[in-house]
Amino acid sequence: MIVCGDDVIEGLAVKGLERFDGSSVWEGFECILRYLKDLKFGIIHIGGDPTEGKQREEEGMRIVMRNEGETIRGREVKRVLVNRLRNLASTFLKVLEKKGREHWRKGFKANPKEYDIVFKLSPSVVTPGFSSFNDLSPSSSSSSSPPPIFKGSKKYKNLTVTLPPNFDCVSTLTSRLALHSDYFLTFHNPLTPEVLGIIFTPEVKTGIFDPKYSRFMEIKQDGKVGINIQQVIDEVKEMGKGIIVESKSYIN
Repeated sequence: MIVCGDDVIEGLAVKGLERFDGSSVWEGFECILRYLKDLKFGIIHIGGDPTEGKQREEEGMRIVMRNEGETIRGREVKRVLVNRLRNLASTFLKVLEKKGREHWRKGFKANPKEYDIVFKLSPSVVTPGFSSFNDLSPSSSSSSSPPPIFKGSKKYKNLTVTLPPNFDCVSTLTSRLALHSDYFLTFHNPLTPEVLGIIFTPEVKTGIFDPKYSRFMEIKQDGKVGINIQQVIDEVKEMGKGIIVESKSYIN
């Protein structure tokens, strides 16, 4: 199971649309649903601000898709994807409706900056600066104590994150999630053994209003509640294991 935000839903939609023939928007959605089913992973959506998240939960939309055997709750997936894809109308739907499959493929590959994260699953991890998931030492270094954290850079603004099916990392980080004003991805084993990753989106800028995250809380200059990112990073470093992928504005 993957716990994710809107950005991942969009990334999965992009991957699903590689099968799209350009004939209609709705057939594009069907391609997305088939792709999600082929992944054989459930998806729980937790993106948006606290108010939006609460509203979605009340509406029964917090779960976007859950893979229970071969049963896919496709209508819930479609409802959320329809709303998200409509919000991408300036680039996304114009391609779907007017330009067809070949133009879509060429356009997306030539201009990936329209999307911040493409998310996919694989038996191995391919991430900038590291040779593999099991060997976290930098590919260009022979360091015996590899850093548990690697940061995104402008070069890797468009991150592709690949997770192994049996990913299991820092179980002691249960329920400790980190945010900042852009993307912050933490891969560990937070909720159940089936959960592979948690991704927060830029919409969540004021923190998580939940007591179990209180140790990471900080009050910002504008009076808003936020998450102390450095405290989270320091704790992961102390544990000596764990992966945090950062992109966009959080760059040293």
